Amino acid sequence: MRQRSRIGTLLTLASGALLIGCQVLPGAPTARTPVTANAQSEIPSLRGHVQYPGDREIAATTGTIVSRATVSIMDAAGQTVAATLTDAAGNFTLSVNGAFTPTAGAYYTVEAIKGLVGNTSAGHAVRMRTLLQWTGTAWNSCTGGATIAISPTTTAVAIIKYAQAAVTFADTMGTVTGATVTSGNATLAANWQAVQNLVTDMLWRDVDPVGRIGFSAGVYSAVLDQVALVQPNLSVGTFANTSLMLDGSLQLTGSLPRPKSNNETSFDTGLAKAGTVATDGTYLYLCPWTTPGVWSKVGTGFGGSTEGTVYTTYANRTTMFGPNAAFYGGYLYVPYYSNTLAVERLNTTSGATDSVAFPSPLIFRNTGLSGSGGDIYLNTDGKYFYNGSYAISGGVNNGYTVRIFDPANGFALVRQITGDGANTPLANTSYYSDSMFVDGVYFYCMEWAGGGGIAARMRRYRLSDGQLEAETTFSQDYPTDDPLTGAYDPVNNKFWFANYQTGVVHRTAGRSFPASGTWISEPLDTGGASPVYGRLSFNGVAVDGQTVKLRLRTASDAAGLESAPWYGPTGRGDSYTVSGTPINAVHRERWVQIQATLAPDSVTRANTTPRLYGVTVEAIR
Repeated sequence: MRQRSRIGTLLTLASGALLIGCQVLPGAPTARTPVTANAQSEIPSLRGHVQYPGDREIAATTGTIVSRATVSIMDAAGQTVAATLTDAAGNFTLSVNGAFTPTAGAYYTVEAIKGLVGNTSAGHAVRMRTLLQWTGTAWNSCTGGATIAISPTTTAVAIIKYAQAAVTFADTMGTVTGATVTSGNATLAANWQAVQNLVTDMLWRDVDPVGRIGFSAGVYSAVLDQVALVQPNLSVGTFANTSLMLDGSLQLTGSLPRPKSNNETSFDTGLAKAGTVATDGTYLYLCPWTTPGVWSKVGTGFGGSTEGTVYTTYANRTTMFGPNAAFYGGYLYVPYYSNTLAVERLNTTSGATDSVAFPSPLIFRNTGLSGSGGDIYLNTDGKYFYNGSYAISGGVNNGYTVRIFDPANGFALVRQITGDGANTPLANTSYYSDSMFVDGVYFYCMEWAGGGGIAARMRRYRLSDGQLEAETTFSQDYPTDDPLTGAYDPVNNKFWFANYQTGVVHRTAGRSFPASGTWISEPLDTGGASPVYGRLSFNGVAVDGQTVKLRLRTASDAAGLESAPWYGPTGRGDSYTVSGTPINAVHRERWVQIQATLAPDSVTRANTTPRLYGVTVEAIR
């Protein structure tokens, strides 16, 4: 049986700065200030592992993943700038590309939070931390740069650094090996083991060490005040223009391209077959699935063209027909069969054809590899070219791979991402697809289900980190009306779809989100008749002018919540926008309810939606 020290024991340690009254240490996660990443700069992803002691579960099951297993990066102001989830073994990969641009030499805090009981409305949660630096070319941390570990030992180091000014961020880098700290800083060397014991004891007791270890007058102490960390289940409650995504995040309910299901329009071009589609906004470029490729130029109804009118059929034929093609800069780019180092292009004005070399190889759609295969996906969002596969590293239906090329830079490879569906019920799955298309924020995978009226599937993945967010279905009625391939129109923010066996094309709305959306939790029981509320913490990601705002209401019983007023941190007219903010002292009753309001960029609703991964209400019973 493991020997554990008593949590109530006060440990007299070497002192530096004082933290009055054993307060919660600074650095709680907050909603981030908008930061725009440089799309040309690729920051390496953080890869690491969360190591709770003993057999503590540190990854959510499908029943609890919605709010209880997040890893987030916080900047020096305590603002959350990026977040992700662990896998079933506690491993995580956190991409910052598209989330924020780290500053060379800057230090950050990485925090893991996990609910520790079943998927109930009053489940406790605990946090662990480590410290992080971006050197300008690589990441460094308490455990060095190779593996970012979040453990009781790194948590102890983080607590000491925030409590005592004698310890700098630089003093903490590379100091932790396993459960040992080696440091030339006298304060850190003298205190880490005692604080580590406190952290471990609190984790064994299901108490949050980050929130309940304080430092005052040379003493670190852990105080058990019957603290309840109440976490709502984001999958239940009242939803208005919001939805829970497959990755466990609450988001605004945005549009998903579903040909035939949510058509803006469809029309018959008069062509025998359409098959493959690309667009410049004014015209569609359509080709039936025949070899060689015969391309026709058809009006979209935008830019002065007449909808459905065939303006020309090009005399010069491309060697192949798809399965995707991309329009860019006056040319139609069409992949060759089994050639990963070049693509054919057709001048849409003159009709002339030539070939363009790619400095890095394309991958085949059925393998995710460039060594051998057949058909090749190629698509564009108007800025980059995207080449994809419904396989990862030669696997079979085990996820999606996407390579991104920059045509403005000689078609240089920008990066490669994978969408393996991690942290969702659809992990490590994909399906036979004849089309993958991209709108600059998401990539979409469109299934060919084989016809016969079978509902085909459409998935949405984030381009920033490859996270699967949503799946929907659409009708694919072979051979009468059977959407096969899709393309994004960045000029008009529309999606276009071409049929396999007919000349019909479908148009749906492009990416858009409502002006705002709300979610209200189920009633939450703090377990005490007159609790003293501490802080409201949440893991939210909001960029480019997006907002995540929260309010609370309390009552003596669950029924009373319905008529109780909502409050922010200072009154009824404001909201909690910074995680870790003290809860309004007006709340002293047992039952609590949370309202989250999400809003996109106020200038255009065609951007992305903010995301909310979890909320924690601290209540001292």
